[in-house]
Amino acid sequence: MKRYVKSVLIALFVIFIVIQFIQPKKNAGEITSDHFINQKDIPSDIKTILKTSCFDCHSNQTTYLWFDKIAPASWLVSSHIKEGKHHLNFSNWGKTDTLDLISDLGDISDVMKDKSMPLTSFTMMHGKARLTQDQRNTIIAWSDSYANNLLKEMKK
Repeated sequence: MKRYVKSVLIALFVIFIVIQFIQPKKNAGEITSDHFINQKDIPSDIKTILKTSCFDCHSNQTTYLWFDKIAPASWLVSSHIKEGKHHLNFSNWGKTDTLDLISDLGDISDVMKDKSMPLTSFTMMHGKARLTQDQRNTIIAWSDSYANNLLKEMKK
């Protein structure tokens, strides 16, 4: 029995080492003029909050921690980033259609209200990404106001 357990542990160790060579592509694009942080009509406190809590999964720039680089965790991180960018990518903010921006702003407000973002699995490992209720309220007020202003501009 001891021999069997030892063989299984060695096999698992070898598999763990081998899978380290199967790494997903890193999410490390350039920050362009279309990026959210380069938009002049967005307050700096909003940029700071969203950069800290959202950009790792919702932009083309992810700050990876050491454990984000170890398979199979790296695969999970990559999957979360792809899913997050599918729903909202702050790197493309400046070239997003106005109706899509209004929809995105509504989604931002909704996920702040229901506290579904940032994901608990993310904030457990990235403590600085946790949002206070005041920060959530700030994002909700901003996103609702910004969406209303965009709607008013469209009606002109």
